[in-house]
Amino acid sequence: MTATILDGRALAKTLREELRAELQALAAAGTVPALAVVQVAGDAASDRYVRSIQKSCGDVGITFVHRLLPAGTSQPTLEVNVRS
Repeated sequence: MTATILDGRALAKTLREELRAELQALAAAGTVPALAVVQVAGDAASDRYVRSIQKSCGDVGITFVHRLLPAGTSQPTLEVNVRS
């Protein structure tokens, strides 16, 4: 069995281009995909992760909605924000 070298960056670029084309077709048909993130403030790693998600959405044309809640947000308040 021979090994195959996978170029991850090239594959990721191809997948993003295919996704971008599919999203443009959806938009032309009247459907605009969006991704919403509800985040509770206070974690630097979480902030970086959300920025990464936002950048990825921008790269392919997905609308990104970010709802940042205060660090002391209660569980019931968080659940209400996730559902709305």
